[in-house]
Amino acid sequence: MRTPEKDIIELTLLNTKMRIRTSEDKNHLSNVVKEYKEMLDTVEKKMKISDPLKIALIAGLFITDELITKTADLKPIAERENQISRQLAEMLDRINQCF
Repeated sequence: MRTPEKDIIELTLLNTKMRIRTSEDKNHLSNVVKEYKEMLDTVEKKMKISDPLKIALIAGLFITDELITKTADLKPIAERENQISRQLAEMLDRINQCF
C-alpha cells in the first residue's frame, strides 16, 4: 500500500519562517493557517502583546477554549441521536417479531 505523498509547505507565523512536511490538503491547510493568523492578530492587537511566544500561547488557549465549548455543545445532540437509534432498533425488533 502506498502512503500519501507529502508536500513541503512554507509558512510564516509571527515573523518566524518554517517549513513543514504534510500530506494534508493544501486548501485545508491554507484555511487553518489563515484562521490561526487571524487569531494571532486579534490577540496581539486587542491585548497589546508584542512577545510572539505569549501571543501564540494565548491564541492557542482561545482556540482550545472554542473547541471545547463547541464539542460540549455537540454532546447532547450525540446522546439524543444514540437514544433515538436505540429506540428505533427496539421498534424494528418488535415489528419483526410480528412477522
